[in-house]
Amino acid sequence: MKKLSYNYDFTEWYWSKKRRVLSFNYFYEIVIILIQPIPFIDIWLSISDYVNGPDGVWSELLVAENAYFVDDFMLMLMFLRLLILARNFFHYSKFSDVFAKWLCDWYGFTANMRFCFKCYILKFPIRTVLFMLFFIILLFSYMLWLVEWPFHWYINDFTFDPIINSIYCTVITMATCGYGDVVPWTHLGKVIAIIDALYGGFIVTLAIVTLGKIFNFSVT
Repeated sequence: MKKLSYNYDFTEWYWSKKRRVLSFNYFYEIVIILIQPIPFIDIWLSISDYVNGPDGVWSELLVAENAYFVDDFMLMLMFLRLLILARNFFHYSKFSDVFAKWLCDWYGFTANMRFCFKCYILKFPIRTVLFMLFFIILLFSYMLWLVEWPFHWYINDFTFDPIINSIYCTVITMATCGYGDVVPWTHLGKVIAIIDALYGGFIVTLAIVTLGKIFNFSVT
């Protein structure tokens, strides 16, 4: 067997692999790219929200017909394009070059996004976890502000008017503290908060495991 090094010519192996032109990744990237606001067409979408009043009793004062632009939902769906950006970033990383693909194929697995993500967690644990943490905080904060602001504007409440309150609510939800001073009232806001809490458990667990590996003693 030839020596395993970067000097090895992988050209013959690379072109011998069968590749599908019309794959699942190809179709979902086309669908994601096609998602965008429709120019000059402002479509309103009305959603009723019934929330508890301050006294814990269902209050008619807090029943609102939230008017959302369809463009707002299209804008939130456009964040799926970040998956394409992440896929291209991992595709051109050093963990997915021809040598990495050959090595993964030798051991029976694929050098895909999950493999590259594990490599970055192992090689750059602090930078990777911090980037994921701050990026997701900003993303969920913006989405929460986008769905909560119309309802609070309707009832003359300015809790979510400064976006810093939305960031605060997102961080508290991810940390599973649950102070209850700033909470989402709309149905869509509660769905975002549920996803935020689930992701918060994942990222906190990942941060604990990463920090545990950093502070472990090694023989080298």
